[in-house]
Amino acid sequence: VRRPQRGLLGGMLALPTTGWIEGDADGPPFEAGWETVGEVRHVFTHFSLRLSVARLRLDAGMVVDGQWVALDGAHGLPSVFAKALALATR
Repeated sequence: VRRPQRGLLGGMLALPTTGWIEGDADGPPFEAGWETVGEVRHVFTHFSLRLSVARLRLDAGMVVDGQWVALDGAHGLPSVFAKALALATR
């Protein structure tokens, strides 16, 4: 997905997420059979972020908004999302 133009990592490619809030997140960005694979920690200049990383194998015909790319590189993802992608594709 592409992050909103304003705010942290504005306009950059990203993996689908819920909002970044203090405390526990609400869950995955949409309902499906997600498999939790671990956690990524990343430090920005003004706060630390812990992301719970989950992956999902989409069934044919599932429609999900976003930009689809091959998994053969980080595709210019910000480092926090490159870390999450590496964990999700192990």
